[in-house]
Amino acid sequence: MADLERRMIMVEEVLGLEDGVVTAPEGSLIAVVRSHSRILEVQQDHLAELRQGQHRVQDEVTGLRIDVRELKVGQDELRADVRELKTDVQVLKTDVQVLKTDVQVLKTDVQVLKTDVQVLKTDVQDLKAGQEELKIGQAEIRAEQVEMKAEIGGLKADTQRIIGMITDLAMRVAPGRE
Repeated sequence: MADLERRMIMVEEVLGLEDGVVTAPEGSLIAVVRSHSRILEVQQDHLAELRQGQHRVQDEVTGLRIDVRELKVGQDELRADVRELKTDVQVLKTDVQVLKTDVQVLKTDVQVLKTDVQVLKTDVQDLKAGQEELKIGQAEIRAEQVEMKAEIGGLKADTQRIIGMITDLAMRVAPGRE
């Protein structure tokens, strides 16, 4: 751009221009040069903007390349995580099968326990019936015991009476012996 400015200054000096003001009529060589000069300045400005844009794009491309590398690393990590998760899923599937088997065993055990409970209930009812029979038998034995005590009491009384009678008889048979 500095080279262009020097040329413009030389052209202005040769043509007798002062302070960059063109006094030549439109379409003259000076006006055309001035117009081309402006076009060149605009083009150089655009070129400078394009270069800045190119640097921004290159920076963005560099940033995107870094992002792509990071994404590849992240992708590799995710793949490793997926492999781990697949292994964990297989372990969990195995655990589920074990648990299903355990549940089946527990269901069978519950059925056995239900059967045992029914048997125990029947046994308890039988024991209660047996207990009632024993209570009745015990009451009968107590009644018999009362009768026997009464009978024993009667037998003792009879025995005392018989002893008394024997003593009376013995005294009559041998009156002097006392």
